[in-house]
Amino acid sequence: MLGLRGEMGEFGDYFKTWNWELGFRYSRNEGQHLSVGEVSEPGLREALLDTNPATAFDPFLNFNAHNTKAARAKVYVTLHNSGEYELPIGYATINGDLFNLPAGPVSFALGGEYDAPRWTRDRDALNTTFQSIGSTDGGSARVNRDVWSIYQEVRVPFTSPTWNFPGFYSFEVDFAEREEWYSQNTSAVLPSEAFPFQPAAHSQYNAQKPKVSVRWQPLDPKYIGALTLRGSYTEAFHAPALSEISPASTEGFDWRLRPINMRDLLRLGGTRYRKSQPTAGGGL
Repeated sequence: MLGLRGEMGEFGDYFKTWNWELGFRYSRNEGQHLSVGEVSEPGLREALLDTNPATAFDPFLNFNAHNTKAARAKVYVTLHNSGEYELPIGYATINGDLFNLPAGPVSFALGGEYDAPRWTRDRDALNTTFQSIGSTDGGSARVNRDVWSIYQEVRVPFTSPTWNFPGFYSFEVDFAEREEWYSQNTSAVLPSEAFPFQPAAHSQYNAQKPKVSVRWQPLDPKYIGALTLRGSYTEAFHAPALSEISPASTEGFDWRLRPINMRDLLRLGGTRYRKSQPTAGGGL
């Protein structure tokens, strides 16, 4: 993070309340996800069709038997998924008093900002070809966005404490507006068995949103305390996250839990569990 700020009083008395600020911030996050013990669809198919007992995979073995290490290595794999996100931001602001009204100075603020988020997700080859079982499959993607924005704000006092006007001890209105221009790019997504090819795309749009707020103190605080009423009208725009506009498709599975009873437990365990059940009998 790097920033500079200063005052403008050296340019004359008119600028004695003016201030400026410049800044730049940069952040970057990288991550890697290793999913151990996932099932490879082509590896499972190959192992099931294998006729060599040393490398074939038998899914019907009981609890006392195991597949060979070579067979398990074909079926159970570790998936490597990685991603990164970076965000450079540059901004500049200036603020001060424009002129004086009977109720006080009219203040203003003006600023601009540039954001350039970059998002990348690289999936394992089995995920991008939708050939894993039990894992979340999907395509790799890269999305970047450039956002230019400007904002301005003016605060106008209509009454002030120096007037001591009944019912309007202090009353001021704030007018603000922000405008943003978006330009974004998405990478191409390779085709798979489930989804077609998605070409690279570019889109642009802009948003202009106002805000009006009111601050009202009806009476002198010495009579009823610091009673302040505030109200505002705001329009806002929320841009979608980069991951939300990615053209890459995903495929996953929902897990459902079902209570298990003793009959199911005996069925799963086989004779080992049935032999352990106590018995009782008698006769005359």
